[in-house]
Amino acid sequence: MTEAKPYDVTDTLPDLDAGLFIRKLSRALADTALAVVNQDGKSKKGQVTVTFSIGRLSDNGNQVVMEHKLAYSRPTKRGKASEQDSTETAMYVAGNGSLTLLPFKQSDLFRQPEPTTPQGNKQQ
Repeated sequence: MTEAKPYDVTDTLPDLDAGLFIRKLSRALADTALAVVNQDGKSKKGQVTVTFSIGRLSDNGNQVVMEHKLAYSRPTKRGKASEQDSTETAMYVAGNGSLTLLPFKQSDLFRQPEPTTPQGNKQQ
């Protein structure tokens, strides 16, 4: 018996907001870090906050809606500048809790249906 692979969040992040969320997060981290090093003194700090809210998409099935919020503030010469972004992505949940855009078990779209007789019995 094989055990399910443990969930790794780095597999999910590129799927959020069609790949844009991870780009926004990268930009927020870079902008904040750059603003911090460009300020005089050690007292000015930046902050990047990521918040995930997960809700069920429907009563049946294994889909959830994941709301992802990104907020960051960076120091400026006379204070701070901040931005906030919120989007959501529908995701499928596997038995081990993994989140993906596509269902884990998909039916074969190219398989030919078995022929049946007019009474509904399968032909031999």
